[in-house]
Amino acid sequence: MAPRRAGDQRPLHGYRIRGLPLRSPRRRRLLVLGTLLAVVLAVPAWRTISRALGLGSTGTPAEVVGVWVTTAPGYEDRALEFTRASVILHTDDAHFTVHRVLNVRRTTSGLFVLYHVEYQDVEGPTALDFRYIPSPQPLIRLEHLPNVWRRTTRR
Repeated sequence: MAPRRAGDQRPLHGYRIRGLPLRSPRRRRLLVLGTLLAVVLAVPAWRTISRALGLGSTGTPAEVVGVWVTTAPGYEDRALEFTRASVILHTDDAHFTVHRVLNVRRTTSGLFVLYHVEYQDVEGPTALDFRYIPSPQPLIRLEHLPNVWRRTTRR
């Protein structure tokens, strides 16, 4: 057999020189379909993992992560705490509930940012809507309460 030269298109042991090293078009189709199926299954799996870990758009934004308190009557002993993956509702100094964040929507509106945070409660998905007012000392105002909440380092 003559030695091979550059650009030679003759088969070598059943494989092609250029392109995919497959013996038949059927195997190539199976490879393409398998790759597409893997991608279709990987994308939802990655979204689920991201939500569970609080990554990406499903996690709480860094600007609201922290403990928020208010001096409003009836709420002095309460606090809201946001972590990357959870919302923690402190009802007093000794009692709190932790909820996993499911989804976060952010909308900029003038001088403030509207947040819609969905979290898992014992009764099912629940939403917390609030306005974030960026400033040197940022503020949060819950949509259902007129109170202003300030970030703190206590708790």
